[in-house]
Amino acid sequence: VFVRELPTPVFGDAAGSCSYDTVRALPQAPKVDDTEAARQMDEVRERYVREVVLGAVRREVRVLLCYVFALLALVARNEAGTRMTAYSLAVVWAPNMARTDDPMQDVAMCAAGNAATVGGVVQLMVQGFERVFAPQIEEILGGRQRVANADDVAAEVLDVVELMDR
Repeated sequence: VFVRELPTPVFGDAAGSCSYDTVRALPQAPKVDDTEAARQMDEVRERYVREVVLGAVRREVRVLLCYVFALLALVARNEAGTRMTAYSLAVVWAPNMARTDDPMQDVAMCAAGNAATVGGVVQLMVQGFERVFAPQIEEILGGRQRVANADDVAAEVLDVVELMDR
């Protein structure tokens, strides 16, 4: 998958892309040590990405991203063997998804972490794959799935890819 070569970037100022302004509006994570508040904010941020960020791109792009992030989620969850965290994957993948006529702005928007940036959104998409991509997973797998954990969801999505290749 050559995400950087898509005719319309996932993030940017082109029609059909999620705008940087939409990304900047991502609710910020609290800077407190309250575990429950942090969990609730993670849910709010994941819902924002699912409904607003992914809602800004075409259906075909959402489905493509579901497949890509299924793989990235598996890579991150096997960090002991891959040495790639959700943060590391965001650092690598965000620049391939963001493109405008202003390269300096693109670089600034690719910072990973809890920031309201493309990198922050990509990191959330990896960490919360099964929740962020729930509608696409249902579409790909043909209905609501009851799966024990995120690895199983990602594996099932990737199995669909393998079946399509046959």
